[in-house]
Amino acid sequence: MLYLNVPYEQKNEVKSMYARWDKDKKKWYATNPKFYFRFTKWIEGESVAQNKVYIAVNSKICWKCKGGTPVYTFAVKSEDLIDIINRETNIEEFTGYDVVLIQINRNLPKGIKKYLVQHTNCKDKFSKTTQTTYFANACIHCDALQGINYVYDEVNAPFSGINSTGSNPIRYIEFKLKNDIAIDYQVGEATISPPVKLFNEKNVSQSDIELSE
Repeated sequence: MLYLNVPYEQKNEVKSMYARWDKDKKKWYATNPKFYFRFTKWIEGESVAQNKVYIAVNSKICWKCKGGTPVYTFAVKSEDLIDIINRETNIEEFTGYDVVLIQINRNLPKGIKKYLVQHTNCKDKFSKTTQTTYFANACIHCDALQGINYVYDEVNAPFSGINSTGSNPIRYIEFKLKNDIAIDYQVGEATISPPVKLFNEKNVSQSDIELSE
């Protein structure tokens, strides 16, 4: 099931679409993943994750102090992702990736961001390049911002996709979901051909945290 963000004045509309009411959480929810796309106006995201989500872990050399530092991002296996915008049914075939890597400057699930704040050096940092402050990776040695270009965009970036295989594989921290959750990610933002496998069960560690909405 997927909890919805329904204003009070729209309750009759969502009820007519067979959403259900959770009297404890005082929220409406949809029950059938096949029809989540019908509730798009009440879903804060372009996709929905089910079953499990992950924090992906890799490493890089800090641009400033030249020390090795871990970096983190949010991840969802393609098979656990529901596209509610374009309604692609085979995400892996469409994107070429078996797992999608989502930048942490996005609107992350609360439990994921809380974990990153408590257990890593991810934090709000000011970027001189963009003249904005955003949630990002920071070096564990000198605390320098490891910007989006260094972590995701460059060819040799740790989460560029191609660079995250072979001798520099991604590790994953797994979080089970109590219910499906909305994700700030539009399927197809990153595609590759030929396909690339980034996910390996041998590189997964379990968290003891179960996330909801």
